[in-house]
Amino acid sequence: MTSDVYKNHLNFDDLRKSTERLEMLLNKYRSESKEAEAVYKILEPLLNKIKANQLKEPVEDSFRSSGYYIYETPIAELYPDLREAYSTFCIDVKGMREGPINTKIRETIRLALEAARAKRDAEQGK
Repeated sequence: MTSDVYKNHLNFDDLRKSTERLEMLLNKYRSESKEAEAVYKILEPLLNKIKANQLKEPVEDSFRSSGYYIYETPIAELYPDLREAYSTFCIDVKGMREGPINTKIRETIRLALEAARAKRDAEQGK
């Protein structure tokens, strides 16, 4: 039996915020992106469960297929804010927000997002 010390725990405030942000961005982009629409459809039951305060334990892999659309399709380059929101949501829904390793992961995500924005701006001549 695993000690509770080693279990991930949900931070409901962070989870609520990341859920709201992800859903807002999915709603923003899903009319123009079939991939964003697919991610929304995959995550909709989980998002609704979170918004209804029915999620009590961290979720591991029930939404893994949505990651394909975020990381393996043009979404990553077209919508870096959506990719970042999805990554943050994944950390929160898995109860992994706390701890030094996650601080490092968030910093890596932030730097990747900045690089993607800079690349996009350079390509658009901004």
